[in-house]
Amino acid sequence: MAERRKILLAFLLGIILATAGTATAAKLITGKDIKNGTITAKDLSNSLRKKLNHTGKTGKTGATGPSGATGPAGTIDVSNFYDKGQSDSRFLKMKVVNVTGTDGGSVPPFSTLTFTKLTCPAGTIPGKGTFEVIDYPANLILEDLGPTGYEVSLNNVTNTTVYGTVKMALSCIGIDLSGAPEPTLP
Repeated sequence: MAERRKILLAFLLGIILATAGTATAAKLITGKDIKNGTITAKDLSNSLRKKLNHTGKTGKTGATGPSGATGPAGTIDVSNFYDKGQSDSRFLKMKVVNVTGTDGGSVPPFSTLTFTKLTCPAGTIPGKGTFEVIDYPANLILEDLGPTGYEVSLNNVTNTTVYGTVKMALSCIGIDLSGAPEPTLP
């Protein structure tokens, strides 16, 4: 029986030493005991590495910071600018000539009367024409702005003679060559 006691005593002593050694080891390793920079990413578990690499949700935008100081005023280099006279002399001027006329009379039923054609003077082209009728029905008037002038006619599609007057105006546009520079030979 003494032998049993020795075995039991040795077994209990072994358990006490084993338990005390584990508890001592757990108390010996703490965060204070680990030197900064000694644990690397490969020392961590895969699940912990995934958590560290995960990007979180974007937070709310912060308040706008104060405005910066106003910078110095810029300057415009006007050394290559033209004055008004120099600028105007570089371009040809447009001239507008107004031509007017009045015509009228009687237009028999189912006939057409072409009034006096307004023609632009030499060196100009027709820009815009307009007319005004006096006593004629306006829905019977036809107009044509052609390459050389303005023509107004009355197409009487009624079975009665119509009487009246037409006032016409035409704006003719040309180029004033008086300000054109003299050409220079190469």
